[in-house]
Amino acid sequence: MQNQPWLALGVTTLVVSTVTSVAIASAKPMAVMVGSAAGTIGGLLLSNSQPLSQKRLRRSSQGPKPLSSELDLNSGSLEGSELHQIEQLLKQQNYELQKLKQQLHQTLAAQALETTAIFYDIENLLKGYGFSQEELTNLSLRDILQTIQQMGKASRIAMQKAYANWSDSRLKALRTEINTLGIEPIQVFGFSYELKKNAADIQLVIDATELTYTRPEIQTYVIISGDGGFSALTNKLHEYGKTVIGCAYQNSTSKTFQAVCDDFIWIPDPNEDERPSDSSIILKDATGKPFNSLDPRNAQLITYIQPTLSDSPAEILEKTREILEWYLKNCYSDLVQSGIFLSVVQQAIGHLIPEFRPIYWGFAKFIEYMQCACQESALCTARVPPSVVILALRAHIPGDAEILPDLMARPIHSVETYRSLLAVGRPFYHLPPPGTLSEIVDYLVRQPLQRTDFSAAADQIAIALYPVSPETVEATLRTLVSAGVLVRELVDVKLAEQKLSLAEHRSAAEIIDVLKRAMTQKLLATDLPEVDEQVLGQLLV
Repeated sequence: MQNQPWLALGVTTLVVSTVTSVAIASAKPMAVMVGSAAGTIGGLLLSNSQPLSQKRLRRSSQGPKPLSSELDLNSGSLEGSELHQIEQLLKQQNYELQKLKQQLHQTLAAQALETTAIFYDIENLLKGYGFSQEELTNLSLRDILQTIQQMGKASRIAMQKAYANWSDSRLKALRTEINTLGIEPIQVFGFSYELKKNAADIQLVIDATELTYTRPEIQTYVIISGDGGFSALTNKLHEYGKTVIGCAYQNSTSKTFQAVCDDFIWIPDPNEDERPSDSSIILKDATGKPFNSLDPRNAQLITYIQPTLSDSPAEILEKTREILEWYLKNCYSDLVQSGIFLSVVQQAIGHLIPEFRPIYWGFAKFIEYMQCACQESALCTARVPPSVVILALRAHIPGDAEILPDLMARPIHSVETYRSLLAVGRPFYHLPPPGTLSEIVDYLVRQPLQRTDFSAAADQIAIALYPVSPETVEATLRTLVSAGVLVRELVDVKLAEQKLSLAEHRSAAEIIDVLKRAMTQKLLATDLPEVDEQVLGQLLV
């Protein structure tokens, strides 16, 4: 009998069609699996058909056989042994197909176990009921979701729910955002009117618990809140074999809730860098709350070190290093294991050096001063992701902390000092690199904004002034808004959606003059004794 390729082709087509149907029915990207299976099956069929051809050739060379032992070749019939061979081959391919289907179901089941549910406690994100419109403007659920996804903690999101009193008109901007993100709004009336603090928490707990029964395939629960009340919910979810990931601001998270979670994602506080400069030393503990009592280490420290009332920068720096030396000798194990929160050091300095001001060394922030004070010592400042700063040993940096560079003291009246002071606390002035401010101001004079969306205005200017980046343009527009050069409309929505207009048709010189007066007022409101006009002028070019 001649080799019959139509049989191999037909069987291959049949098997491949079946496998492809399974792949399509599963709605999964199975192209690689299907291709591999088709190649394997086709190869097996063709290779198994080879012996039949070889067998025919051998028979032809041996001469004719009795007619009774030969099938009629012209009829296209097959010998019994060949039919048996094909039957066995089909059984083998059917077995392989069943194995493939079984592997597919196992893969789908494994993916189902990785399904995630995300719960947003809006009340906690806004830190209570008395939030300002400015605080709401800076809150972005999109940024939070991207942070979670970038950390690789949520594989396949099955659902998202956000708990708030969505009838509150102040939340209009958030309502728009949750719609674009596919987040289901859960109405909780106690969020603002009745001041029932736990109303959203209770509803969240009920929904999460119910999911363990109605959606058992959901394995990971992400709770975006720092509220310690969710500790009990976390323990209950653990009883059902679920994984719980917390997500909150570092300075307002319950340590109990953090401890019981399987993992924790820190998200930056959108309003943290907008708090006033700590020129008056507002003492806070590790959770960001004001100290009601001394840290136990500091209670011991102040019995050994005498305070100073001097305002001499040299004497203050010497006293600071005396404090750091005490930590090195008496808190060595803390420094090695986890470091000491910089807020603890700040508390000690506030008690022992009442006249301390970072501006004496040309700094706007306490952190910068500590980077200067730790120069050429065994101690350093380090940042633990995403935003916690600690005092640590250079030779024993804990975990994934990153050492901050040492800083040299700089002149009080310098471009770097002025720029730093202007960027801290309200109103904010984030100035672009030299030359860029003039470019943007000149453009606004030529093309005055008239009720233009903030984001559209930023894109328009960035395109016109390429290669100036959109981020630089946005920061400059915010600065001009702070100075009153640009007037905002629709202030109840996020700044990116607000309408901007030039206050009045002004020349570039007039705009720069308005900005200069506003910045001078801001600088004088800090600990800066006076403003150097020449230094300020270098920022306004």
